Amino acid sequence: MLTVRRLLLVFAVAGLSLGLAACEGVVSAEDAAAAIAAAEQAVADGQAAIDAAAAQGVDVSEAQHKLDEAGEKLAEAQEFYAAGQYADAVDKAADAGDK
Repeated sequence: MLTVRRLLLVFAVAGLSLGLAACEGVVSAEDAAAAIAAAEQAVADGQAAIDAAAAQGVDVSEAQHKLDEAGEKLAEAQEFYAAGQYADAVDKAADAGDK
């Protein structure tokens, strides 16, 4: 089961790895796809942690709001990827991981 502390760690690691990819210069489609996949996993893990906490009676409204924002950033990353704007896709995926 994921705790809130572990959820924060997941987002921090995802954000760090995505940020490092963006700093390397030219971003390939593969880099962008990997960044998006990492952000998707972070969002899924976050939702699992929120669901588990909610099931235990914890007020998760703030966490859910932040995760919803991350989902919006992830959707933007996917749109950039589809448009071939890979650097922008990585940036938005990193934003999603930072939420």
